Amino acid sequence: MTAPLISNNPLVWDVTGQAPQLARVRGWVADGVPRLAGTDVLDDLLLVVTELVGNAHDHARGPTVLRLLRNLGPLDRVRIEVDDPSSRPPVPGRSRLAGTRGRGLVLVGELSHRWGWNPTPTGKTVWATVACG
Repeated sequence: MTAPLISNNPLVWDVTGQAPQLARVRGWVADGVPRLAGTDVLDDLLLVVTELVGNAHDHARGPTVLRLLRNLGPLDRVRIEVDDPSSRPPVPGRSRLAGTRGRGLVLVGELSHRWGWNPTPTGKTVWATVACG
């Protein structure tokens, strides 16, 4: 079981592998935010996490780290960050994998308060914030 996510203490999981076990990732996230159990917010958060981790695996093909951070200020939000080794920016609505793919970041944009990406010395971090209240 994951310890609950609290402000100033991010949850971090190295999800590097041949194929991420997204059900385990979703369970880990749900355990980290027990206050959101049974809410639409948790459903949104889990979908955003699934898309970001899945995209990192599909497109970056390398070490992937997932972080959850909670801002408990007046705007209660969870920030999801996924590090991957690709320096290529994410492009909503397009996929090099197949014509039926490419909608994940569009969904992330609809379900999150904000999303974006930042270059890092080893690739990039794709992030999204989900409002909790």
